[in-house]
Amino acid sequence: MPIRHRHGFTRTWPCIGCLLLLAALAGCSGEGSSGASSTTDSGPYTLNFAATDGTFSPHNGQLLSVAVMPSTGGAAVARDVVVVASGNFTFTFTDVLQAGTDYTVDYYADHNGGAPNGVCDTPAGLSDHGWRETLSVAAPATGGDMDTGYGYLHAPQQALTTADADTTVTVTHSTATFFSSVCASFPTRTLDFSGTGFPHSAIQVNVVRQPDGLKVVPNQQVTITAGSFTVAFTGMLQEGLSYNVDYYADVDSSGTCTTTDHVWRRSITAASTDTTLPVAHAEAFNTAACSSF
Repeated sequence: MPIRHRHGFTRTWPCIGCLLLLAALAGCSGEGSSGASSTTDSGPYTLNFAATDGTFSPHNGQLLSVAVMPSTGGAAVARDVVVVASGNFTFTFTDVLQAGTDYTVDYYADHNGGAPNGVCDTPAGLSDHGWRETLSVAAPATGGDMDTGYGYLHAPQQALTTADADTTVTVTHSTATFFSSVCASFPTRTLDFSGTGFPHSAIQVNVVRQPDGLKVVPNQQVTITAGSFTVAFTGMLQEGLSYNVDYYADVDSSGTCTTTDHVWRRSITAASTDTTLPVAHAEAFNTAACSSF
């Protein structure tokens, strides 16, 4: 608008209202905007799965296993384990949820009346404690990722709210809602362990679950015949977990594992099938394995 000054010259000032209108139009067209524009987010999405209220304290120090499975069947899209501490646990499964898919989240604590045995036993009474949650993922979402928290008791086949973005599911311990079929999501594998060239009469063997140090095969004596041995530990490896196989020959006849004995350690990483582990006496000694005996 023109403004006439006392000294006779004229200066044209911009119309403030016009500037505001132009800025609004630029914002609609995306020009000059530093914010994220609205997009269609079709995944994949992250699942955060946790207990944060301390109610899992009956399982402190016990291994809790989780498997995220498509509800229609097939292989797990994610597996993990954690040792429960202070009644809580947390898992983050990054980019495992696909838009338009339903999932089950199966999980169990290796409880067995306070005496864990390394495998999933049908949840009931003083056996393992296991549960199932269900999750539907809508497709596709509009807009950016968001975190949505849900709090639920462990209810078999309980439907969680539909998710269309990164999702947080929180659960609370309950002994009233065990899911009896949860163990099907945690199959076990057999370890076939054999050796040659051993100038000893026997060895002692521990099979140790790496995440928590539980001996799933504790202090097993294996007889050696003509320098060889073969033993099968049937159904003692949980699929997806890693183990140490510690073994020693009691050379000094002390009845315990010492640095003067012949001591070995072999590792099994993320067991997915029945495992064959052949070893030879000539392999390098590893006295660190004595720590499991």
